[in-house]
Amino acid sequence: GPCYKKQERGKQKSVEDFIKHLEDYPEQQRQYVRNDDERDVWREAGLPPTLKDLATCSRGARQHIAVILLDGDDMGAKLDELDWGQMAQFSTDLEEAMEAAIFQTLAKLLGPRQVQTDDGPSWLHPFEIIYRGGDDLLLIVPGEAGLQVAQGIVAAFAAQVRNRLAGCTLSGGVVVADSHFPIFYLHQIAKQLCGSAKRGKRQMRDRAQGWLDYLILRNTSTPGVSVGAMRAARQRVADDGQVRRLYDRPLPLSDFQRLVRWGQELKRAGARGQMRLMAQAMDEGLLTGSAFVLYQTARSESVQRTMLEVLQTYNDPPGWRSRTVPEASKPYLATVIPDLADVLDFVLLED
Repeated sequence: GPCYKKQERGKQKSVEDFIKHLEDYPEQQRQYVRNDDERDVWREAGLPPTLKDLATCSRGARQHIAVILLDGDDMGAKLDELDWGQMAQFSTDLEEAMEAAIFQTLAKLLGPRQVQTDDGPSWLHPFEIIYRGGDDLLLIVPGEAGLQVAQGIVAAFAAQVRNRLAGCTLSGGVVVADSHFPIFYLHQIAKQLCGSAKRGKRQMRDRAQGWLDYLILRNTSTPGVSVGAMRAARQRVADDGQVRRLYDRPLPLSDFQRLVRWGQELKRAGARGQMRLMAQAMDEGLLTGSAFVLYQTARSESVQRTMLEVLQTYNDPPGWRSRTVPEASKPYLATVIPDLADVLDFVLLED
């Protein structure tokens, strides 16, 4: 229908804008086009015909895609402060900052890929911008790039607006899933994650930075569509009412970047098996988890440096940190260890 055609045109225009952007910024072009065999073809590369093809553009996790939804924080309040004349300038500035942040991040983290599609081998741009408005974005990238593309855009946007639109931030959600999942589902989940990130930011009264939340769906059966229900299943309540969460999300950008860095270090160390065991132990009980994490950290050189840093933040008791939500009477305990066991499969290692 006409709606589909309009969307297809929009996606095609995004690619043309991206190519034009890289022509204007040769430094970013060199990041995107790294190898000689890509140099002649990247301008002619197409969009992935299917989400399966997009997942195949990945280096590692070859069946997964990441759906990223980002949205400006408190934009309504910011617009209320402006008169008509300023408003037009504000929305132009916003659009430019947004475009620069998106393209710069895609250039830095991705590159053209040659993929076997149903039509034979094709060069593809490994992303699809479903829509981008002045301050909102829906984007699909290969699964292993999702967390870094999201944090990259949020950080680059903050840097872009520092002088012109001081105090504007983006928050959002990332859902990583098998490329067979209905995109409708993933969009719904990304919306809820975006809502959760914005709630976290509001509750902590954090004016300084954007917040992000994410979910990695490992099994291929279509999940329930409620993030809240999935999270409730990852919560444990002790006899004395002490709540333990086997995750620590949403996060402000700076903590999210640190989570990704820890994930990269653990991936490099080949620590998937150890992190899985630690994640299981954290589910078995408060002190069981602590004891096992300390034991693994002491005994294993490969994870030691990273885990000692993790344990500086998550130290009460080891592996846990106490968190308060302004409206809850009682603090709860959260651990990042199961998150790390998940994230290390979905991070890119910088070349």
